[in-house]
Amino acid sequence: MDTAKKQNTKKIDQKLWPSHLIVYRVNVPLFMDGNEDGVGDIDGLISKLDYLAELGVDAIWLIKDKASKLVLSDVELDKLDEASKSRQIQLIRKGTNLDHLNDMAMANSWRKYSSPRKLHAFLMRGIRSGMINPINETPDSSRLTSMIFGKAKLLDKEQIDKVAKLMATISLTLPGMVGINQGQELGLVDARKHWLHAGERSKTHMRWTDGLNAGFSEKLGADMVDPTITIGMSVSDQESDDDSVFNYYRQMIVLRKGNLTLQDGKYYPIDNRMPVVDYLRSYGSESVRVVANLSNKAVDINIHIKADDVLINTNRTELEKGRLLPYQAIVYKV
Repeated sequence: MDTAKKQNTKKIDQKLWPSHLIVYRVNVPLFMDGNEDGVGDIDGLISKLDYLAELGVDAIWLIKDKASKLVLSDVELDKLDEASKSRQIQLIRKGTNLDHLNDMAMANSWRKYSSPRKLHAFLMRGIRSGMINPINETPDSSRLTSMIFGKAKLLDKEQIDKVAKLMATISLTLPGMVGINQGQELGLVDARKHWLHAGERSKTHMRWTDGLNAGFSEKLGADMVDPTITIGMSVSDQESDDDSVFNYYRQMIVLRKGNLTLQDGKYYPIDNRMPVVDYLRSYGSESVRVVANLSNKAVDINIHIKADDVLINTNRTELEKGRLLPYQAIVYKV
């Protein structure tokens, strides 16, 4: 059993700096159907709060895509707030001390980094060490694995997992409050678009099981979950798989919460040669270095990493001297 499963994640005091928070962003109509009408709702979300606690998030943020007509009453929000607090999870609501960050989060979208080269250039220029992590998905943008690397390159789950773990490593080692869009922790890709709706981004529902409607709803005949998304992408598949994207996210969350250098440390870009992302986080006398390969080919790096210094490695059994494997990311002490 992996380390994250043995260790309880440290819950963060609401008064602490937002860079300490792991925020899960929920698109309620696509998350979980609690009344079998084919649309996600607050009762469905409440039924899955234990899952979010297991993942290790500190807060949930309700977001909507442009097509959503969801309107939530104060009674529903109060019910969700109470249920969340019982699991030591904050609900970020209008008028709270974190709500003003929403505009900043939406301004920093993956759309800006629609290729490995653009993402690399952005990181190597240096980033603003603000309260919001500079890399976020938004509900109206494609999922990061789909956007950065394209569906044509994501034909098998092994490759999807590598890309998802790579992006988890980068987003959870950058400065600022971390936002995880629902399904990101499973490595979900975008559902395919029907040819009649080629100009619209296809919605991707949360995948809980490999059963009817991926466990999202028990409504029969609901055409809501794309069948082309491969088996192995669901919560039920990944929770029991130590090497899954879900459990990698749990390990990364544990690592970040237990490391002030990753939460509050200064950010210093190091190597500006594509396709390697290479940066340092420093806090006081301690430093952590992150190296990641954005390509599907192995690359040579002029770095010798000692096994004892490694904090996390996307290819946990592979540590080649002076070399990064395809989509490999390593976080280590220096």
